[in-house]
Amino acid sequence: MTGPHIGEFYRISTDSVRAQERFNFWRTHHQQLDLRLTDPTAENQFEGEILECLGPEGALFGHSKSTGVVSHFGRAPANHILLSHVQSGIVEVRHNRDGGFYGETPNGLTMMDTRHNMTSASPGRFSHLYLTLPEPYVAQVLGHGDLGLRAVQRLPETGLFPFVLTQMKLLAANWDQLGPEEASAAIQSMAGLALTGLRQLARGPLDRDDNVATHALYRAACRYIERHAVTHQIAAVEIASILGCSRAHLYRVFAAHGTTIGEVIRKANLDKARWMLSKGRPLARIAWETGYADTASFGRAFKKHFGLTPGEYRAQNGQALKG
Repeated sequence: MTGPHIGEFYRISTDSVRAQERFNFWRTHHQQLDLRLTDPTAENQFEGEILECLGPEGALFGHSKSTGVVSHFGRAPANHILLSHVQSGIVEVRHNRDGGFYGETPNGLTMMDTRHNMTSASPGRFSHLYLTLPEPYVAQVLGHGDLGLRAVQRLPETGLFPFVLTQMKLLAANWDQLGPEEASAAIQSMAGLALTGLRQLARGPLDRDDNVATHALYRAACRYIERHAVTHQIAAVEIASILGCSRAHLYRVFAAHGTTIGEVIRKANLDKARWMLSKGRPLARIAWETGYADTASFGRAFKKHFGLTPGEYRAQNGQALKG
């Protein structure tokens, strides 16, 4: 049996399992945890459902819902960093080393290093979103094996973490509208932002000339533009919404890379036009689909960028000129 493929969502539910077997079924899908029921007498009433998607570099996004359980972390081979957001219900986390207590309610993100012994407990039904990052991947990005992170901590509602949370919520709400490539890109974007935020926690503020954070957003925005070749009029609003940031911040990110949103969109549209020319599409249609008012303005832009007129390019690529 093959494992999950990157970018493909899969669902695990107790709905199809007999009542007396549901909790044991749930346990088999959480072998890195020591699980027990909050109410040991409620085994026949247990319900649980998970939606998960594996991303690049072993990052995993998920949405879990269940009745009350107690989960003990620190069981081998668990070795990942977990970012969790409780959507409903209450989760209490205790770290065994220092006796620390953390109450997790529907607000913000909590980070847990699952290599440490800790216990989370929910008195009743709860739902949470999570993003897991393999510890070796985190160590590679941070540059050292000692991550410098506490076992459990509430992440600040500043910096990049609000962007991470916004993207987690967007993916949970729209997962069924995305293909594997898009889902993979979304998880990669979340992981990049989360890792940069964790780096700031572990090492303090980034150096003035360190543009890791802005570069993560810039790459995610460029990937979106390349896939959709959106028009200038809706680009900033649409991209900012997808990435969970303001238009003003998005403009600053592009400026930090010496370009503008419009310039990147223009290049993406011209690349799309070049492909359409090679397929023999009419010039009028190409101009319209790539955001130009007429074939004349499209032709001027195309020649300025590629050094050839649309007709010359099409002739060199073996298609008769149409339109």
